Amino acid sequence: MPVTLELPDNVVARLRREADSRDMGLDELVTELVSLLPLSPTPVGHRALGFVGIGASNSSFNAANADEILAESFGHN
Repeated sequence: MPVTLELPDNVVARLRREADSRDMGLDELVTELVSLLPLSPTPVGHRALGFVGIGASNSSFNAANADEILAESFGHN
């Protein structure tokens, strides 16, 4: 489907240089770059932190008492 974009001249120049260096058309490059975008955009102001909660435990070790635990472990109590 044809789409018209209005881009700043410096952006168009960068896209053309990259397309030329890859020996491809501008439309092919833009298609490739857009295909790298996530399928489900993250809402503005929200950052997905996929690693949060993966280490949940019932241990009493935590950042709040780390200094105390280390001191006890090394005999500096």
